[in-house]
Amino acid sequence: MGRALSEDLRLRVLAARTEEGLTIAEAAERYSVGTASVKRWTRVWRETGGVAPKRNGGDGPEPTIRGHLETVLLDLSLANSDATLPELARLFEEATGVHATRHTVGRGLARLGITRKKSPSSRPKPKQLGS
Repeated sequence: MGRALSEDLRLRVLAARTEEGLTIAEAAERYSVGTASVKRWTRVWRETGGVAPKRNGGDGPEPTIRGHLETVLLDLSLANSDATLPELARLFEEATGVHATRHTVGRGLARLGITRKKSPSSRPKPKQLGS
């Protein structure tokens, strides 16, 4: 997914449609944008009076593991250094009563600057040539 087209371009396209009476297809061709974009900008302009691009990402819910829960996760991680993420998630839920998936625990650890690496002994050994 590319960057959003500028608000200036969006306004120029809409101005050409209203002032010059261009069709959606003509405006799209003149400004080298997709017809779906022109349709969307026209609808958004009609509904809101603006055409500013929406923010990409970052609008999700607050992280589950924040504040004092980070301290709990840190303590659990240090006390159970060999635990896998699913095991830490289970321990975290037992300790706090807050459900957290292994993905949530992984993101929480990443925010704390803690990485979880597999030990070399758990990696498959490379096959020998000629065997």
